[in-house]
Amino acid sequence: MAIQSLIILEAIPSWAYLLATFIASGLIGSLITLWVNRGKPKADIHESRARAARDFAEADEITLRASLTLGEQASHWTRKMMKAQALILDLELENQALRRENHELRGRKQIGGQR
Repeated sequence: MAIQSLIILEAIPSWAYLLATFIASGLIGSLITLWVNRGKPKADIHESRARAARDFAEADEITLRASLTLGEQASHWTRKMMKAQALILDLELENQALRRENHELRGRKQIGGQR
């Protein structure tokens, strides 16, 4: 039996012993893990860039909302100014009408006082 095991051991090539040693020591597992994770740093970089792009998009959205709010406020104040200008115009027209009426009343009073 011992002779048969020696014959079997002699039949196994030397590279198989090395392979068995590397597997047993965990070197092959480490190399496989390194090979599988070889793209991981690139993935981390892409993930960081994606986060940065998302942050920039959120900042742009906040800026847009602030601009819309500012635009809405400007629009609101513009409408108020237009209403105020329309009111001023109405009051000026009313003032002119009252001046004409006052001028006519003074003219009638003067005409009536002369008689």
